[in-house]
Amino acid sequence: MKRLLGVMGDPIAHSVSPAIHTAAIEALGLDYEYLPFRVTPERVGDAVRGMRALDIRGMNVTVPHKERVIEFLDKLTPRSEATGSVNTIINDNGVLIGDTTDGEGFLRDFEMIFGPVRGKRALLLGAGGAARSVAYSLAAAGCGITIVNRTSEKAESIKSMLRRSFDDIFVEIGYNISDSVNNSDFVINTTSVGMIHPEETPLEGSYLRKDLGVYDIIYNPPRTRLMREAESVGAATANGLGMLVNQAALSFVSWTGKRPPLELMFEAASIALF
Repeated sequence: MKRLLGVMGDPIAHSVSPAIHTAAIEALGLDYEYLPFRVTPERVGDAVRGMRALDIRGMNVTVPHKERVIEFLDKLTPRSEATGSVNTIINDNGVLIGDTTDGEGFLRDFEMIFGPVRGKRALLLGAGGAARSVAYSLAAAGCGITIVNRTSEKAESIKSMLRRSFDDIFVEIGYNISDSVNNSDFVINTTSVGMIHPEETPLEGSYLRKDLGVYDIIYNPPRTRLMREAESVGAATANGLGMLVNQAALSFVSWTGKRPPLELMFEAASIALF
């Protein structure tokens, strides 16, 4: 009998996770099935408890439940505990463990494109849940971080989280955008600006320069205005499709113990999206 995997969120119909994971399951010939589950906020606890009753091996968690699920889990990995976010639940013989693969998925893709981040400086645009995971993984890899956000409260929260987790990492709140860009090697957009309205950008092109690496975690559209303007000055760019696939691959390994075929997962994601 096949074991179940899945993803919970609300809404969930748009998720490409089933396509990504199904491609890996079929390629490896595993006895698993990956399903989407629409779970409304008031039923999150029921859904998590149902994992034990139905012996569901693993579950991805997407918006808006990445923080809400925590109170219903038995354990958290250190990175989930630090960031206050869970995107992966592992059912270990009835013990439900929460993990987040978002930041590590980002870092794997980022370093593959731009090289090692140790000793470098990254300008992080935004201070939401994605920013917390990205910042944690960057800091763990030895990258200094400047956080720019519309309001300082969430940015200060990330700064405090990083200070608690890492003793010697450089982290600051950026108040002068020009100085923040000039002192950075990379610009990373973790906001949703440019996704719903492709003509918008979180950073005007006049601040960008040729030697910056610019990464936008948005993957639909595949080229945001931020990326286009960065490319116009000769900067290297990347979107978040690689982050999406790599975080999925890390979840897959934690459930199955098998390394999935990344190229097939990329192909499945691209077909599902575009």
